Amino acid sequence: MAKVEARVETVKSMVIVAEIEGPGYCSGFVAFTEKQYGTHIVTDDNFVKGRERSLKVFFFDNTVLRASIIHRGGGFCSLRTKFHSTCEQIQLIKGNTIPSPALLFPPSSSTTFYHLPSFVTLESAESYPLNLESTRILPTDQVPTLARMFVVDCHYTEETSDRVDRLSSAPVYTLSGSVVGIVVGRFRDSTWKKLALSAKHVSTLIDSLIAVSRNKKTRDGNGSSGNKEKRDGDGSYKDEFAGNKRSKGGDGNYKKLAGNKNSSNSSSKDKANKGAWHKSSFKGKLGGCETSCNVKTRGRRAGDKGKKSDASKW
Repeated sequence: MAKVEARVETVKSMVIVAEIEGPGYCSGFVAFTEKQYGTHIVTDDNFVKGRERSLKVFFFDNTVLRASIIHRGGGFCSLRTKFHSTCEQIQLIKGNTIPSPALLFPPSSSTTFYHLPSFVTLESAESYPLNLESTRILPTDQVPTLARMFVVDCHYTEETSDRVDRLSSAPVYTLSGSVVGIVVGRFRDSTWKKLALSAKHVSTLIDSLIAVSRNKKTRDGNGSSGNKEKRDGDGSYKDEFAGNKRSKGGDGNYKKLAGNKNSSNSSSKDKANKGAWHKSSFKGKLGGCETSCNVKTRGRRAGDKGKKSDASKW
């Protein structure tokens, strides 16, 4: 039962970063979330390039929020959305990485991901030759690059059209729900072997993001971004992301206008129509446990747009 509960909680820190209009999507995670500063997501900077003004974040509970860029460097990109109260930031392990079973949540589309049993095979990548697709460098840490990394085996090979691994920036979870690191690259001779940045150095990354975010908020006075309502010329209100419109009726209440497909005032009928989002089960090999959550396995899609360029230093 503990494993089932841990798996449900784990999903709350996993996200998918996608184009608002377009087929592109990639993994990401919740770095930290505070009402005053908004919810902060980390994803692969190579995916973000060329899509800076058209990004959204899909959360475990089917919530989708527009995202803005806060900071870029070291191959990572920090995004901020409006504060999302039910998501949770990743919980990093305190000790050292050791060979052990692990769990990842690869995306199968821009709005679905699934659980994938994996295994941490090497606690350090120092013994591996430098035949890597990508590495991330944190200049505040003098430890040699590969000493920060470990190797995880997982049967996942999907990538974008510009060869960005869709699993890049995905957390590597223990069976209890803690995070041992995040995927940052892969080996050219084996798409099943992923390179991951260890929890200690992920912590350094998150601390840097928190400092940047708080400094930025002090300068611009804006603690969040995302869905904001603006008044149209006709006196109605429009949601910037979903395109929802409401007009004020004679009784003083706001009513939906024609064509509104996504309203925050959802009815019980709307909830019923969500179907598999609320009745989807994990079925894996981890102790034969099974649970329901807002995660759904679906056929994979390919065909993203965007340009890949070398990572800069953080």
